[in-house]
Amino acid sequence: MRNLAALVILSAAVAHADAPVVPPDELKGIPIEAAQGRHQLISLRVLEAERALGPTRVIVWEEKSRLVDGIDTQETTMLGIGGIASRKILLRLPLQLSAKKGPDKSISFRYSQAWTDLDGDGIPELILRRGAASAHEYGPIDVPGEPAEPNAPRDRVFQVRAGGLHELPRAIITGCPRKGDAAMPLEFARHEKLPAALAQKIDAATGASLTENAPEVRCALWDRWCAQSEAPVAWVQTETAPVPAPGAPVWLEPAGPKTRVVWFRTVDGGAARLTWDGTMLQVIEPNIPPTAPEVDDKPKPPIHVLKFDALPEDARLMLYMDIQQGPERRAIVYDPVKLELLVNVPVKSAPSFRNGELHAGATTFRYDRAKHVWRQR
Repeated sequence: MRNLAALVILSAAVAHADAPVVPPDELKGIPIEAAQGRHQLISLRVLEAERALGPTRVIVWEEKSRLVDGIDTQETTMLGIGGIASRKILLRLPLQLSAKKGPDKSISFRYSQAWTDLDGDGIPELILRRGAASAHEYGPIDVPGEPAEPNAPRDRVFQVRAGGLHELPRAIITGCPRKGDAAMPLEFARHEKLPAALAQKIDAATGASLTENAPEVRCALWDRWCAQSEAPVAWVQTETAPVPAPGAPVWLEPAGPKTRVVWFRTVDGGAARLTWDGTMLQVIEPNIPPTAPEVDDKPKPPIHVLKFDALPEDARLMLYMDIQQGPERRAIVYDPVKLELLVNVPVKSAPSFRNGELHAGATTFRYDRAKHVWRQR
């Protein structure tokens, strides 16, 4: 009889462990369980029944889930934010994680969360601060129902901007006031793109901002990326990592009446070129060609930029560079719009650029404004 009682208790415990989690009344209608994927939801509780983010009322909750895959295990605590009126999940982020992969690989971390108005506009930002973390050869973090997180950064800051709660650097939040469509209420999930008509309006606003005011350009670019749910770091890969900037994070190329062009630094230290022709906004990465034709598949030494200047010439931006590749040193004038080398000559010492001329050793080049070419004197 005692064994039978123990079996009944054990069976009840197993049944209880497998029982589905019943959402609190405040969370009913929000598709939390559907977002779990292959993770099993094991607990769910409301942290804040109502919070105001500007005109939007949201509910904040905590969910815990477990994943078992053979000998691999992962337990995750997520922070969730949903719209009270829309019943949509607007943001889900991992707060705690403990995972084991195989006999000797593991990762764990823990975040604290707080709401702080960083820019004084009356709408608080969500700040996550990592309190502890340990990792060993685990790789990307498996986030229930979301794209994998590549790591557990120390600080993460999220702001209501362009209709969503977007992760942004503090410098952008404190330096880029929300205006126009970027100041719209919180209505869209983290990875959800805006409707095409609204995204086009933000594209147009970004294109119109390409002026000599570098902070405006930088802020407009971030609003555009937020609206499209894209990250700047994913846009740019440069062969010269990084391409140095001429003393500013954003610099401009004089352009015609229709097309505006702006060069900007990216968060990974690279650079890219953005053009706006009144209809389409495009990002083009700079790609400095090799100094000699590739004749085989042997690896080439990396290109080192020893000197870099970006100067306007004949209403165009030209890049003047002194580069070193292995034992070879060369003077370069590069047209970033046509993506073509205008001057490419070997030098033994540093070239100089003065009075509209390039002095490369014993050779001097001058720009021919009529032909739009550099000629050797």
